[in-house]
Amino acid sequence: MTCAHLSEVRPVQPQTDGCQECLEQGTQWVELRLCLSCGHVGCCNSSSGRHAQAHFHATGHPIVRAFRTGNDWAYCLEDGVYVDTEAIDQAVQAAIHHASRMRLQQHAKYFRLV
Repeated sequence: MTCAHLSEVRPVQPQTDGCQECLEQGTQWVELRLCLSCGHVGCCNSSSGRHAQAHFHATGHPIVRAFRTGNDWAYCLEDGVYVDTEAIDQAVQAAIHHASRMRLQQHAKYFRLV
C-alpha cells in the first residue's frame, strides 16, 4: 500500500525540541515524532501521552517522521504505512518549488508581467 498524502508534506521547522504537550505538562516521553505538515513535535505511541497521534486526530495532519531518534523513517497515520524517505524529500522539494512559483506569480501580477 502506498501513501496518498504526500501533497500535505511541507518544509517544516520543529516547533519545540521535545514533545510540546509533555513539556507543558512536565511529563516524559519515549520517542518523538515530527509532523510534516506543520512542525508539531509529539511523543510516540509508546509514551503515555501519545501526543503525536492526538495531534493527527485533532488536525488531520497525516505524515510524521522520526525526530531525534537516530533513525530516519516516516509514517502515514492515515494510511497506516511507512513512507519512503526519498518520497518525503521529493515532496518537500515539490512544496518549496510550488511556493516559489506562487510568490513569483504574485510578484509578476504586481509588476504586470503576466
